[in-house]
Amino acid sequence: MTDIPAHTLPFDEWLTFLLDEPDSVDWDSDPQQFLERLTSVFEEPEAMLLGRTPEQLNKSLWTLVTEDGLLCVLLRTDLPLHSRQRCAASIKSLYSKLFAKHCSEKLSHTLRTYDESMSPLNSVCYMWWDLFPTWGSKDDKASKTMNSEFLQVLSDILKIPHVACIESALHGLGHWHLTHPTEVEHIVDQFLKTGPKLSEPLRTYANSARTGCVN
Repeated sequence: MTDIPAHTLPFDEWLTFLLDEPDSVDWDSDPQQFLERLTSVFEEPEAMLLGRTPEQLNKSLWTLVTEDGLLCVLLRTDLPLHSRQRCAASIKSLYSKLFAKHCSEKLSHTLRTYDESMSPLNSVCYMWWDLFPTWGSKDDKASKTMNSEFLQVLSDILKIPHVACIESALHGLGHWHLTHPTEVEHIVDQFLKTGPKLSEPLRTYANSARTGCVN
């Protein structure tokens, strides 16, 4: 990592570094600004596709969630809770404005071989909550509010009328069952009761997620 301080960069340049060269910036130089800008990116995610193919953006988003751990900023208790809640809530826009528009209406968990007809963005959409820096905590009272926020986001994503988004939320809920079984079971039960008509593979997956049986 170089010593480029992120807070000195104009937004467009900051976004380029975030997606294309994340190792070249000191993201801790102003974590509050980083959180606020990340929220802006998720609230209006189409900007991430400017100058990038879906394949390139898929790779960038994988890096954002995993290798650099930049989404851990959501878990920093030294930052204002309301700012972290807003950023968490903005993930719903990432799904409704990016994934729902640019992912294929196909399931990922049933794939046995690579499907060339599927959008590359289906990959990170499906794995987003698997790679996410938290699946909740059983005993950490300090994380209770944020855990509730993330579960609400997952519940809201289930309402997006897109197969890939629904599958992703179920995937995430399946992992959150480990720490929040009662809440997850309630969310999935309500979804199955009041949600859209599902294909048999997606309904089966929902029932598996309800008990934490997801890969």
